[in-house]
Amino acid sequence: MDEVKECFAHLWDKAAYQCRILANEIKKQYPFLNILPGHGAFDSEEHDSKDKEPGAPDLFLYHNQRLICAIEVTGSDKVIPWSIWLGAHKVAFARRAEYPIGFFLFYGKDNSVRLFGTMEELDSVLDPPETRNIRGLNFEYHIVDRMYFKGEKGFWDWLAWMLEVRTCEVE
Repeated sequence: MDEVKECFAHLWDKAAYQCRILANEIKKQYPFLNILPGHGAFDSEEHDSKDKEPGAPDLFLYHNQRLICAIEVTGSDKVIPWSIWLGAHKVAFARRAEYPIGFFLFYGKDNSVRLFGTMEELDSVLDPPETRNIRGLNFEYHIVDRMYFKGEKGFWDWLAWMLEVRTCEVE
């Protein structure tokens, strides 16, 4: 296991749990969607990262074999921080993606506080990434004021809109 994986290994179970929560809620609301996990999103087992692109999202939502959108799931046990830290590699991936990507954030030990923002909405307010030292390793984050994120209702509105727009697009 490399240094980065070791640094965050204690969070794998929680991250996988949060991905499953959101996927189950989406499936309940939209049973016709096919939800495919990104690299290790539904379980905490370490996977071979070879051939996996850094920063790829956790959930990919398909309708009739057409990719509708992707969702990066993240968060913290700390309840509602004043600023949100988005990994620079996640933002870089989302900027290059040819499909819409949203960031769904769980906060609090019980995952009850939920925030949401899209790459499209956040891109104009992102300052250059800052380096932060976590457990002796340096990581780059875009630090964004939480006022740019919506509550959970914003996620459901966005997803409904994505389904409407992306299923009507001519291929």
